[in-house]
Amino acid sequence: MEINIDILSKSEQLALALRTLYAKNGYSYYRMSRFEELELYTGNRDFLVSPDILTFTDKNGRLMALKPDVTLSIVKSRKDDPDVLDKLCYSESVFRVPKEADSFREISQTGVECIGNVTDDDIADVTLLASRSLDIVSGDNVLVISDLDILNRLITATSENSEVQKMLIRLAGQKNVDAIKKLAQSGEINQEASETLESLLMLTGSNTEVLEKLGGICEKAGCSDLYESFADTFGKVSKKIGENTSKLRIDFSVTGDLKYYNGIVFCGFVKGVHTRLLSGGRYDGLMAKLGKKSKAIGFAVRTDIGRF
Repeated sequence: MEINIDILSKSEQLALALRTLYAKNGYSYYRMSRFEELELYTGNRDFLVSPDILTFTDKNGRLMALKPDVTLSIVKSRKDDPDVLDKLCYSESVFRVPKEADSFREISQTGVECIGNVTDDDIADVTLLASRSLDIVSGDNVLVISDLDILNRLITATSENSEVQKMLIRLAGQKNVDAIKKLAQSGEINQEASETLESLLMLTGSNTEVLEKLGGICEKAGCSDLYESFADTFGKVSKKIGENTSKLRIDFSVTGDLKYYNGIVFCGFVKGVHTRLLSGGRYDGLMAKLGKKSKAIGFAVRTDIGRF
C-alpha cells in the first residue's frame, strides 16, 4: 500500500525519507515497546542523554519506564551473535528532558544500529550514512567526528587518577583548555602530556593539514596505531562524500562516557538548528557491560523538527 506523503507531517516525512535511505542500505525495520523495566535504565544512567526517567508501576507491581533511549532496548532484546552482522533501523519516540528544555518531552527519532561482526568498512559505512542522513534534513550541514580511543589514550597519559580522568573528559567536551592548563600548572596532571592533550583539543577542521597534525600528535603520544585506524575511516568517508568534504570536521570535543563508547563517535548539525540533530558512534563498551560479545555502532536523528 502506497503512503500519501502529502498528508504526513514534516516530522513523519523526514522519518519516512530516512527509513527509505536505510532500507536501501540493507537495514531492516525494527519496532519495539514504548516502555521497559526501570532496572535497564537505572543501571546505565551514564549512557543516557538525560538522567531523568519517567516511571510507573504496572499491574504486576513491576517498576517500568517510558523509554528514554532506544539503543539499550535493542541491545537487550537482540540475540548476541558476534559472527553475524545485524543491521536494524527504527522510528521511535523517547521520553526525556532535552538540554534545551526543563521538562519531559516526547522526542521522535529515527536511526540505525549495526550490531555483531562490525568491521572497519562497516564503521566507515555507518559514518557515511550519518552524513547522508543530514543531507536529507538540509544540504547545509556538518558531521563532527572524534575518536575516543585516541582521546582516552592522551587523557590516561595525563593522569592515572580515575576521578581526574573523568574531569578531563568533561573539560574536553567543553573544549576548556584553560582549565586543563591550570590543572597542569598546579601539578595535578602531567605537564608534558597535558600540552599534547591541549593540542588535540585545539585541532579542528577537515583538510589534509589537520589530519597530518593529528598524525603528529598521535605519534608524540605513542598511539600511531589508533591514528591509522581513524585516518582510514575518515579517508573512506571523505572520498565517498567527494567535493563536499567541508561537511566533515575533526573535533575531539565530541566525547562520551568511556564505559560505554569507544573509537569513532560523531554528532551532526544543520544550519538554523541550535542543537545537535544527530548523534552516534561505537558503543562496544555498552555491549560488554550488558554481557554481550558483539561489537556495535549506530546513530539517531531527531525528527521532531517542528520543535526547533
